[in-house]
Amino acid sequence: MPTKNGKAITIVDTDCILIPKGSKHPKEAFEFISWLMKPENLEELCIAQGKFSPLIYSDREDFVSKHPHPYIKVFINLAKSKDATFFPQATFYEFYRRELKRAFETVIRLNKKPKEALELVQFNVETELKRQLKYEDLRSK
Repeated sequence: MPTKNGKAITIVDTDCILIPKGSKHPKEAFEFISWLMKPENLEELCIAQGKFSPLIYSDREDFVSKHPHPYIKVFINLAKSKDATFFPQATFYEFYRRELKRAFETVIRLNKKPKEALELVQFNVETELKRQLKYEDLRSK
C-alpha cells in the first residue's frame, strides 16, 4: 500500500507448518511436510490458496500464468522489495489487527471514508500503546 509520501510498502507474513509435540503420527507428518516442500507441490498449494510461493523464484512465468490472481506479480515484487517489512510483534499486535479489520469493514460498508477510518485506528492504537506502556512501567517498579 502507498504511504503518506507515496512510497509503496507491504507487510510480509507467513503460514507455519509444524509437528506439534506429542503428535500421534510425527513420522507421517514429517513425510507430508517433506512432500509439501517440493517446489511443484508448494506452488500447487499456493495457487489453490491464492497466495504466492515463498520460494525465491516464485515469480517464474509458469507459476504466475497459472495463478488465479491477475496481479499476483505485484505482490511478489512488493515482497521482494527493500520496503517489505514484517508485522510488528508487539503486545498490542492482535489489538491492532482487530482495529484494522474494523476500519476495513466500516469503509466497505460506506460508513466511513478510508482516511477517517485509519485516523481512528491510529488514535485507538496510540491510546492502547500508551496504556500498555504505563502498565509496563508500573509493573517494573
